[in-house]
Amino acid sequence: MAEYREPNIRARQLGERLLERMAEKGWGVREMSRRLEMSAQWVSSVTRGRARPDPVNLARLLTVLGVKGAEYHELMALADEMRKPGLLENPGNLRTLIAHEQQATAIFSFHGVVIPGLLQTADYARSLAHEMGNPPDPDRVDEQVFTRLSRQAILARPQSRFTFYLHEFALRLPVGPTPAVMRAQLHQLAKLRDNTTIRVVPATGGHAGLAGDFQLVESASFRPLIYLESEVSALYLEDPREISAYRRILRALAKTALDEAESRMLITRLARDLPGVNMPEKWRKSTHSSQADCVEVAIDRPVLIRDTKDREGGTLAASTPAWRELLTRLR
Repeated sequence: MAEYREPNIRARQLGERLLERMAEKGWGVREMSRRLEMSAQWVSSVTRGRARPDPVNLARLLTVLGVKGAEYHELMALADEMRKPGLLENPGNLRTLIAHEQQATAIFSFHGVVIPGLLQTADYARSLAHEMGNPPDPDRVDEQVFTRLSRQAILARPQSRFTFYLHEFALRLPVGPTPAVMRAQLHQLAKLRDNTTIRVVPATGGHAGLAGDFQLVESASFRPLIYLESEVSALYLEDPREISAYRRILRALAKTALDEAESRMLITRLARDLPGVNMPEKWRKSTHSSQADCVEVAIDRPVLIRDTKDREGGTLAASTPAWRELLTRLR
C-alpha cells in the first residue's frame, strides 16, 4: 500500500465515495476495518485518498459495502488510474466540484459569456437553463437551480477569498424573458461581500481569457486544480504545468481588467441603462479642479464631465483609459 503526501483528485474522489457508502450503513473506519479484518490505518488511508488500494482489497471492500454493477466498475477503474493527474466527468455531476469548493481558501475564475453559477440569482439561473441549446428536463430545472444556489454558501466564509473576472459581454448579454431578470442579477453583483471581488474585462479588444471559461480552486487540503466545463464534459486539471499556465492567464487578466471600483460602477451603470430604469447620474466634485467647485464628474463608462457653474450646458464624455491618462498628466 503506497502512501501519498498530497492525494490527487482521483484519490480524493474514491475516498469520498467510499465514505458515503460507509455512512449509508452507519459504519465508521473501525467498523469497516473489523468487517474487512484489516487495519483501521489501511481503511483510513484509503478513505482519505492517501493510499492506492490494490485491486483485490478494494474489491473486498466494495463487496462488503454492497457496491455492484456500474458503480463497482467505476470505482475499480478510478483506483486503477489513481496515479494519473486530472479527471474527466459528466458536467451534470457537480458533486466533485462542490466538494472541492467547500474546502477552498481561494477561488479565481474567468467567464466570458454568462455570469458564473456562484454569482447567479435564481431567476437568472432558471432563465439560462431554459435558453441553452440543450435545456434540461423541465422537472429538473428547479433541482439544478437549487444546487447552484446552494453552492453560493461558500461566499459567506470570511476567511476565503473569491475573485471573478467577468467579460463585459457577460454583463450585457440579455438573459431572461424581461429586463427585470438582468437588472436583479446586476444589482446582486454590485453588492457582494468584502471577501468577493469582481473585475470586469472591458470589450475593447482581445484578452488573455479568449480560450474560454475556467475556475482555479486553491485549498490548504489539496493542490490547486483547474475546473473546465463544456456542454458534454467537465475536466479537472492538476498538473503543475497546467496550473502555471492558468496563473499566467490570471496575471494577464489582472492587467487588462478594470479595477474593483470601476467594475462596480460599470455594473451599476448597465443596470441603470436597462429598459424601465430611470436613475440619475451620480455626480461628484473633481479633486483635480484648479478652482473649487469648478468641475464635476460621474465616474461611469463613459466618464462624464460638466461645468459645475453651468450644469445645463452639456457634458463631455471620455473613455476610462482617457480619463486615467488625464489624471496622470494632472498629477
